Amino acid sequence: MKTQIFWITGGIGKVIASTVIVSLLKQKNPGGKLIVITPHPQVLKNNPNIDELYDMEGSNMVYQKYLGENTEILSQEPYNDPLFISGKESLLETWARIYGLELKNSTPQLFYGAGELEKYNKIFQKGNKPIFVIHPFGGGGEGYNWARDIHPHMAQQIVNAALDNYVVYQIKGKNQPLLTGAIPAEQNIRKIASLLKLSSKRLLIDSFSQHLASSLSLKSIVCWYTTSPKSFGYPCHSNLVIDKDVNKPIRPFYYSTPQGLNFTEPIELCPYENPEELHPFDNILKEINR
Repeated sequence: MKTQIFWITGGIGKVIASTVIVSLLKQKNPGGKLIVITPHPQVLKNNPNIDELYDMEGSNMVYQKYLGENTEILSQEPYNDPLFISGKESLLETWARIYGLELKNSTPQLFYGAGELEKYNKIFQKGNKPIFVIHPFGGGGEGYNWARDIHPHMAQQIVNAALDNYVVYQIKGKNQPLLTGAIPAEQNIRKIASLLKLSSKRLLIDSFSQHLASSLSLKSIVCWYTTSPKSFGYPCHSNLVIDKDVNKPIRPFYYSTPQGLNFTEPIELCPYENPEELHPFDNILKEINR
C-alpha cells in the first residue's frame, strides 16, 4: 500500500481549501496511508481522511519513519503553476490537476468533535439581536492593506449601519484596529466557526473567513479587490468585485495576478484615486439587507 506525505504550506485559508484535495487523495488511494504536514494542523483536526497529522516541526520525524519505496511526497506548490498564475484555473483546479485528481466539488469541509461548536456558543451569544459578522482586515498586519481590505472608514460606516439591528462581531488579529461598536472575535479558527454558524449576516474579504464560511455552507458577502473569486472564491457566496469601468487606475498596476498582493501593500502603490469607493457603501448595504 502506498504512503502519501502531503505538504500544505501557506495561510489558514489555503489549508481550509486543501480539505477538498485531502478528500480526493484518500478516495484515489483508499487503502494507503495519508500523512499531512501543515503549519495549521488545528484546521485539519478530526479529519477522517487523514491518518496522521503533523505541524512543520514534525516533518523530519515523518521522513525518518516513512520514507521508502512506497512513499510518495506531494509537495508541488499550485501557486507556482502557470495555469494558475495566468488565471486560467482556480487554486483547486490547479491543485487537483497537479496530482491527477478529478475535481467535482470545490466545497471545503472541516470536521468537529461531538458538541464542539455548540459548547462555544455561550462565548458569542449577546442579547436578543441577531449577529452580524464583519471581517474587514486580513493577513494579521497592523495597517490598512488596500489590496485586500475594506477601507477602515467604509468598514466603520457599515458597522454603524448594522448596530441598530445586530450585535456586531469583528473577526480580527490581535494587532488590528477594532471598529467602534464592534465586539472583537480573536479566537482560534474552530471558535470562529461557531461564531459564523450563530450569525445571521456576514461581510467578509478574501481571507480565511470566506473559506471557513463556505465549509459551513453559509452564504456570505465577500468583497474582492486585487484577488479574484475565480481563483479563490466559492459560488455559494455573493462575490462583490470591483467595477473596472467605474474605477479606472490612475497609475500603472503592476501587481495584477491571481495571487494578489502582499499583506502589507503601501497605500502609495494603490492605482486607484479613491480606494474607499472601490465597493460603494450603498452596494454593500443593499447586499446586507437583501
